[in-house]
Amino acid sequence: MVVLLAASEDDVAFLRDCVLVEAAFPSGTRPPTDALADDHIVRYIEGWGRPGDLGLVAWSGHDPVGAAWIRLLAPDRPGYGFVDATTPELTVAVVEQHRGRGLGRALVAGILDLAATHGQPQVSLSVADAINPVAVGLYRSLGFAEVGRDEGGSLTMIAATVPAAPGPGSDSRAPGGHPGPRLGPVVDSIGTPAIDPGPLSVAGAPVLQSRPDVDPHRTGPVDTHPDPISDRPGAGPGPPVARAATVADGPALVRLREVMFVGDGMEGRLGWVAPFLSAWADGLVSGTWQATVVDDARGRPVASALSVRGAAPPAPGRERGRTAHIGSVATEPGWRRRGCARAVVTSLVEVLDADGVESTTLNATPDGVPLYASLGFTPSPAGAMRRPRPAGS
Repeated sequence: MVVLLAASEDDVAFLRDCVLVEAAFPSGTRPPTDALADDHIVRYIEGWGRPGDLGLVAWSGHDPVGAAWIRLLAPDRPGYGFVDATTPELTVAVVEQHRGRGLGRALVAGILDLAATHGQPQVSLSVADAINPVAVGLYRSLGFAEVGRDEGGSLTMIAATVPAAPGPGSDSRAPGGHPGPRLGPVVDSIGTPAIDPGPLSVAGAPVLQSRPDVDPHRTGPVDTHPDPISDRPGAGPGPPVARAATVADGPALVRLREVMFVGDGMEGRLGWVAPFLSAWADGLVSGTWQATVVDDARGRPVASALSVRGAAPPAPGRERGRTAHIGSVATEPGWRRRGCARAVVTSLVEVLDADGVESTTLNATPDGVPLYASLGFTPSPAGAMRRPRPAGS
């Protein structure tokens, strides 16, 4: 299984490998080590861990198989996709044998989520659209829009990090009238095979072909058969439909948890982010953690609910001691009052019921009590709301 974890100083060697590929000529005549003498290249990685550096590394077992990171660059030492000193620039790479599975898309979407969690409103990138039209389509599907071209003719693109609120009467379609692709619903892989784009280039740099093991700025496939929009918020008269969260949704759950913390005086205290990503992957594998999400038209979660299972001493109503607690019920502000919270909580308790969980608890705000009461939760003496497993389920 491939998991996404926060990049740390221990990952610098792998990130450096990704950057070295960016300096390779198609002919392979330039040794990769020469790239480290090129200031245009090393500025993406030197001194990793400084303020503003954020990254994700995809791991398959003990091996790093992909990475995406953002960095703030200065006007006197800009990157190829430089916009301004307050907009971080994105770099992404996927190891060859893991391409074509949606991992690149998961990494880019995850970095947008982490950037939002850390208060960054937008992210930029550079892509040679004449060589890589498929990559441009993928970026557009995640909300990136063209803002100009550099001296080498490559596109500079920018995306907002927070999913946009739907407009009045919106059918939640992605640009061009088509629904955005969605990550696959399975736990043990990320995405689904589709188109594998050709070699990509860095703006102003040669086409990248020489290294077979890492390809920077490769972003994986664009789904040529996206799922229907009927199950998306605002897409028609029906209510939103939740899906099971996958390991690739960890960064989105982080973003939504930070939304939940706003107003509690806990926002901005982000030491929990890296441990959460690790715990999410471990909990999903063990089956003790589960989550449900509602996606926007681009496939980015806008609402979530998470459950953690446990064991309690057997008691009346829980003869086998199988319990769960639901938390992280959060919805992006622009998507509230649309039934998203009801969708994710309903879907989650249905899963817990089906798996034989006998007692489920959650903590409710006053505004949330009517919703949870309608789903069978009642106040408990301990202050939380409790829902017994319905008879016969």
